[in-house]
Amino acid sequence: MAKVNSGALPKVGIQGIVSGKFSITQEVKTGLLSERVNVAVLVFCLFFELVQLVLIGVFWNKFPPQIPLFYSKPWGDGLLASPVALWILPLLALFYIILNFTIAIIIYKSEKFLARVIVFTSGLVSFISFYAVFKIITLLI
Repeated sequence: MAKVNSGALPKVGIQGIVSGKFSITQEVKTGLLSERVNVAVLVFCLFFELVQLVLIGVFWNKFPPQIPLFYSKPWGDGLLASPVALWILPLLALFYIILNFTIAIIIYKSEKFLARVIVFTSGLVSFISFYAVFKIITLLI
């Protein structure tokens, strides 16, 4: 009978993440989120996401049937969209934040500068998304 070398098999942690080289939990503890600036940027991003959601929710009943959303299109009907389309901005920004922080956590050990740039870019995207939602709402109200 052949023996199975238990040291060669990957160990699976409680969360189902393979421990070892790609252990996300250990990297989070000692890596990217151990720096205060990165945590501050994450809080900044989440704050602006929450403010966007609250703004849209509070003014939802005051929106007209068509709102100006697609400013890159020519003036007219192409510029207008349903108020439901306003949710695109905070949802895309949230997706971008989650994706960027995941990538930054993974590459932090080998590329610290690039990870920091990605984190700060997330903060910038979050603020720009908030500003766009704020300007659209103040235009309408």
